[in-house]
Amino acid sequence: MALPDASRLLAIGEDGWAALSERLRSIGLSPARALEVSSSGRESSSLPRQPLKVWRARKTKDPALFAMRMLFMHDPVTLEEATEALGLLLDRLFLGGLIVRGKQGFLALFDCTTRTTSYFCPTI
Repeated sequence: MALPDASRLLAIGEDGWAALSERLRSIGLSPARALEVSSSGRESSSLPRQPLKVWRARKTKDPALFAMRMLFMHDPVTLEEATEALGLLLDRLFLGGLIVRGKQGFLALFDCTTRTTSYFCPTI
């Protein structure tokens, strides 16, 4: 399996990553909220894409959960959900290659999380 092309990520720029971090905070995706969602049920919090977590996130119509699904759970969202979550940043992140349009919707091309933190938002 080939690695995804990361060369376009530089086009997002430092200000774009900072704007993304601010956008996530402004829609309510705080570290506490991410922990709440990722530790729901009896599943391990170290595995954010487990089916029950994704199912629960899909039931909630909330921009923070749309962003979490797209960026951290690798679960596609509709154009409307992506726009609600990322606002005007969606185009920039799409052109920069972070967000792609798959067969089922929009999601991050890259895994945006480690076990304890996000690559682009150290406090999320």
